[in-house]
Amino acid sequence: MAGADTIDGTPTGMAVEELSARTGAPVRTIREYQTWQILHPPTRVGRRGFYDESHVRRLEGIARLQERGYSIAAIRDLFDAWEQGAGLRDVLGVDDAIGLPADEAP
Repeated sequence: MAGADTIDGTPTGMAVEELSARTGAPVRTIREYQTWQILHPPTRVGRRGFYDESHVRRLEGIARLQERGYSIAAIRDLFDAWEQGAGLRDVLGVDDAIGLPADEAP
């Protein structure tokens, strides 16, 4: 989870509109990604949410994967597996797909 930095007790970061402008992702899409749990929520201070560079990187990654044809469900599965510490071969399921045992090199 991301944390908002503070300067003199005032949170720093971006409002959702700033994040949208910076990444090109519509505000509605950003909120949907949070609902679908592929984008972590902002740091909340009262009713305001503050986004940081981790949100920018995640949105850029989602956009790249979608350009390559990945669905939102597949992207969520990739991110979930990666965050649980799975290796790239585990995340992609390469060994199962080509029928090799996981401990055997091709």
